Amino acid sequence: MAFLQDISPTRAGSDIIAYLRADRPHKYSLMLLACIPAIIMVAIFYFDAKAKATPPPPTVTYFESWPATRTKEESLAAITRRQVEKDVFLEKQRQGYKKLGRALGMDVEKIEQDAARIRAEAIDAAKKAGQESLDKSAKAMASPPAPLTPTSPTPTSPTPTGLAPIAPAAGAKQ
Repeated sequence: MAFLQDISPTRAGSDIIAYLRADRPHKYSLMLLACIPAIIMVAIFYFDAKAKATPPPPTVTYFESWPATRTKEESLAAITRRQVEKDVFLEKQRQGYKKLGRALGMDVEKIEQDAARIRAEAIDAAKKAGQESLDKSAKAMASPPAPLTPTSPTPTSPTPTGLAPIAPAAGAKQ
């Protein structure tokens, strides 16, 4: 690290002053040529930072608007077309993930079989829970309804809402 010991800003300043005091025929042109790369780099950094600091212009997002006179068939055709496009996209994405898994050395077929098994179990559990809920609802519908209770205040209540009046605070003027 002897190289770093020889570096000193005061020595650099004195070298520049000694160079400018010396009587040489091309001293100013050589000094200008030596400063050009530094000026170019500073300008590039400045303009790059300035360009990246400005936010991008706002983007306008348009939503599809269907006429009120559209038919049910037109709506269903558009929905079906979009669903097919979505399915194709998801299949491409799934194939990409499978390809990545194979590249990483994973057993993609086993993972897919496990996922299908777990998915089937979840569907069966949901169907079973839904059937139990339907059975509960059917039992509730078969039983006679409970008698209705009156929601109006009783005639003996002191106020029309059935609530007692609030007593004034102690020491308050009436």
